[in-house]
Amino acid sequence: MSGNSTDTSAQKVQDLLEQVGLTETEAYLYRYGIEHDAVTVQELCKETGIKRPTIYHALHTLTEKGLVTEQQRTGKIHFRMEPPARLLGWLDRQRDAFTQKEQSVQKLITELSVTTSSAQSSGVTTYTDAKNMQAIFDLALYPRSKECYLLLPSTEFLRRFDSDDSRLEDAKQRSVSVHIQNKKNLGSALIVFDDTVALFTDSSVTTIVSATLAKTISALF
Repeated sequence: MSGNSTDTSAQKVQDLLEQVGLTETEAYLYRYGIEHDAVTVQELCKETGIKRPTIYHALHTLTEKGLVTEQQRTGKIHFRMEPPARLLGWLDRQRDAFTQKEQSVQKLITELSVTTSSAQSSGVTTYTDAKNMQAIFDLALYPRSKECYLLLPSTEFLRRFDSDDSRLEDAKQRSVSVHIQNKKNLGSALIVFDDTVALFTDSSVTTIVSATLAKTISALF
């Protein structure tokens, strides 16, 4: 009974470590090392059965995460596993890096939008392939204004472009307000974001860059 309980607890810790970002090998080595004062690579290799090069790589990445420190003892290099609270610092750095990447994507979207608008004097573009239709839908969920408006003929539209709601959930996580209205008699789906109106049919999407039109449609919400 106690053996099963111990195994369950160890697996729970393993799963939690992997959930916060450690690889399977990193988590396994960390679990072993945290139960000892300090360990050598030779000991880790013998006790875990993991190959030496893999252990060295995992120790290096664990060091980057702040979970391992290196010590010299009796002429040998030992590795000490630090308390899991150190992960908070690593997660903060990951969060900052993600924020910087998101800001870069937003800048890229802005630059490409300006370039596209300049290149298309008419401000109207039609796409007929599924890949571009999906791309326009995804782009609408990254508005500079943090506001996106969807006027839909049915819920089937969302099932087509966001079958598991993951895109809408991601938008909400980025503090984007997604306003949705269903109009049964509407022949096509309309999405408004920033100064763009996207008109979706079954086989195409037409984007219209017009701040006035976008403002008029968004006022319906």
